[in-house]
Amino acid sequence: AVAVASVAWLGLSAWAIATDSRTGEVTALALGMALLASVWLLLRAADSERRRWQHTLDAMQAGIVLYDADDRLVLSNAEFRSLYQLEDSLTTRGMQFEELLRTRVLRGLVPEAVGHEEAWIAERLAQHRSGEGRSFLREMADSRWRRITEQRLPDGSRLGFSVDITELVENQRALDAARHDAERAHQLLHDAVEAMPAAVEIYDRSDRLVLFNQRMLLLYPHMHGRTLLGETFEALVRNAVAHAKVPDALGREEQWLAERLKGRGRASAPRLQQAPSGAWLQIYETPMPRGGMVTVRLDASETVQQREALHAALERAANEHALLDDAIESLPDGFALYDSDDRLLLCNQPYREIYRDSAPAMIVGASFESIVRYGLERGQYPQAGVTDVDR
Repeated sequence: AVAVASVAWLGLSAWAIATDSRTGEVTALALGMALLASVWLLLRAADSERRRWQHTLDAMQAGIVLYDADDRLVLSNAEFRSLYQLEDSLTTRGMQFEELLRTRVLRGLVPEAVGHEEAWIAERLAQHRSGEGRSFLREMADSRWRRITEQRLPDGSRLGFSVDITELVENQRALDAARHDAERAHQLLHDAVEAMPAAVEIYDRSDRLVLFNQRMLLLYPHMHGRTLLGETFEALVRNAVAHAKVPDALGREEQWLAERLKGRGRASAPRLQQAPSGAWLQIYETPMPRGGMVTVRLDASETVQQREALHAALERAANEHALLDDAIESLPDGFALYDSDDRLLLCNQPYREIYRDSAPAMIVGASFESIVRYGLERGQYPQAGVTDVDR
């Protein structure tokens, strides 16, 4: 609208200038000069507007380029020309896209094209001419990354727009590396847990199961087929009790649950518990420094069996010892038993009565000599003289 108004105003001005003020007639020379002045003013105004728009584009923090319907460069801003080491906009205007592309490739400004330049150029031309508006990433010669968007306009021209996304790419790479490291660490932890000769469970700060190994399922087969990850410890324990898989809890389920959950989350002494299979488990629950809990269940069946066998052996020995004591005490004669070092192992009451004075010294472990000397000092053996004792 501004341009049309300007042309109309210039035309009227030219007509007024070209009209002879005395005769009212229009002279050809005056009219021509007026028209030339009008065109000059219009072109000057257009050039001023073009420079203003060019300055605006040059100030933008993005590379901008426009190709016409014949794929010739119409305009570009300072950042675009700097990226591709192009001359000023006047010397590059009118160049074909393919010519510009080949110039960039030959200058080594496209790292991904090095070594297969022609194939890369052909692929890039096909992409450019497809007419589909799309965005893609490209590494530039300065090792920075840009997102390039090409869009076909309604008149057939193509607008290119690129922005620096190096920081975004680097952040994404760092995120991918961190995710890879985390996945690798998790896999190593999983493999380590699976390799352990014990059932292992790991719970998070909310006491929810986040990792377990197959040995745990072998101990509690009723959990097969269930989605265990994310379940709370309390829910898992209540489920086991509800399915009568905790022998210790039978008949006192709620009391057992209250005892089992009491103090959960704090370090405690190892717990001995029987599994559904009848095996005995030594359970260690260890809080982690940053929250959560690690539970390790070791098969203690052999230890329990050995302990029970030892208790049974001790009980049998005690019974046999008591039986032997009763048998010895029942003898009508005195009886004493000394070991290979001549120390008293046992003696019966008749023996103590025979050697009444020596009886207080007859304690298990006392030597025969100490017992005899004790008796001599108290006249146990009247037949022994002083000389004999000295000897």
